[in-house]
Amino acid sequence: IFKGTARFVSSYEYNSGDRNDLMSNGAVMELDVGEEVHMRLWIRSWIFVDRRYNYSTFTGYLLYPLDSTPA
Repeated sequence: IFKGTARFVSSYEYNSGDRNDLMSNGAVMELDVGEEVHMRLWIRSWIFVDRRYNYSTFTGYLLYPLDSTPA
């Protein structure tokens, strides 16, 4: 997961053979108005998706807005 152009958190899975593997990760970050978050795949990597097994998801939540008024 990238915050702007900087890597914020990453996950890696080693090829364990002919079986399905899973991975999970989580992060909490503070964002300013206009900042963007995005995901990238490593080089020579992929997400397995087909019509029967479509289990690749990404979810983001706003936990709470920060008060932007001066103290």
